[in-house]
Amino acid sequence: MPLRQPGPGPCNGRALTAELIISEGVGRLRRAIRSDHGSWADVPLAAEGLWPSWSPDGARLIVTWAGTRGKDVRSAVRLLDGDGRAIRDLYVSAADGPAVIAPRVPQYARWSPGGDMVSIVAAAADSLSLYLSDPEGVFTADRIARGAPIFHTWSDDGRFLAIHAGAELLLYRVAERETVLLASEAVGFRAPVFVSGGLAYCIAAADGVTLVWRDLDASESHSLASYPAGAVLQRRGGPGGELAVSVAAGEDMAGSLGGMWALDPGGTARPRLIVRGPFNAAAWSPAGDKVALIVPTQIGDGRFAVNVHDADGRFDSATEGFVPSQDMRTFMSFFDQYAGSHPVWSPDGSALVVCGRLPGDGVAWSFADQQRDYVWYWSAHRGSPLEMVGAGDAAFFAPENGNAR
Repeated sequence: MPLRQPGPGPCNGRALTAELIISEGVGRLRRAIRSDHGSWADVPLAAEGLWPSWSPDGARLIVTWAGTRGKDVRSAVRLLDGDGRAIRDLYVSAADGPAVIAPRVPQYARWSPGGDMVSIVAAAADSLSLYLSDPEGVFTADRIARGAPIFHTWSDDGRFLAIHAGAELLLYRVAERETVLLASEAVGFRAPVFVSGGLAYCIAAADGVTLVWRDLDASESHSLASYPAGAVLQRRGGPGGELAVSVAAGEDMAGSLGGMWALDPGGTARPRLIVRGPFNAAAWSPAGDKVALIVPTQIGDGRFAVNVHDADGRFDSATEGFVPSQDMRTFMSFFDQYAGSHPVWSPDGSALVVCGRLPGDGVAWSFADQQRDYVWYWSAHRGSPLEMVGAGDAAFFAPENGNAR
């Protein structure tokens, strides 16, 4: 089923089955459009930009940028139109503060569900900070929280932001511009999750962490489960949905995960095991009927594969091994945050995208061999090979309701 209707351009007159936005090298951006015949057409977008993200309606995009301005290293979050032309900067780093969060991560930026705001995590002079910006330019970079580390999640209706800043969990009411402290010992997890009319998060416990669900209407909370190590929280997909909890195999939640459980925060049923580890990242399909796990191949050469399971944990299909690009590794380390803003599943749940290289492409990028990383499209079914789209360090699917030019 086509994601978009044919429009002007190199694929005019043919059904478009997928569209990607790709960041390559220092940040050259392009759209890659796949026809129903399986061929790809490239459309250049912009000369500079990392971590591109389409607005929910597909009409605009945000990118992060880092470079030199005069003698200073500066960075920005930029708003572009659908053709890659700059509209305005939504955030610009201060001259007296750090310009980037990490290599190839100037900032983390995320659209609100309605596309009327952009939330931005940036490195300020005093701490990591969370800002809100208005794409229309009414206000720019209003700081609403600070702390390290910092993660955040939008509610589906855009009324709330759940912010995990340091050891604090905050609920920000967007219309009222009001911040409420929900917990002061919120540790052992990264991004909070809006699910079943409430908010899921973790707090410190004597023997590990306790998973808590808070009813936002009644302002009441109760414990759901306890874990000896940290937990990574996700919603299973679609409106409502179950809470998926991946439990760390050790103290590092960015490393190997030992298993994933699902539970209904408002129900009485016991948590059910979906799949055992090890795996390093997980991404649920838009409908929540499948989960893609990025798993080490156990060969010891840095290769990973994508394994797809259904919602009950039954194995469905897998890719061959690949060596992830640096941006793909960043996605893997913080998948609960990035999966909500940078989709690696196609909107109809039929395909996935990964970035890196196959074993025959040469040794890993860390050896500075100057070989490029590539974008690989995978029709997520058994026996389907990784299909090379072209060079690229990061690639994400465009929304289903965007405009094909």
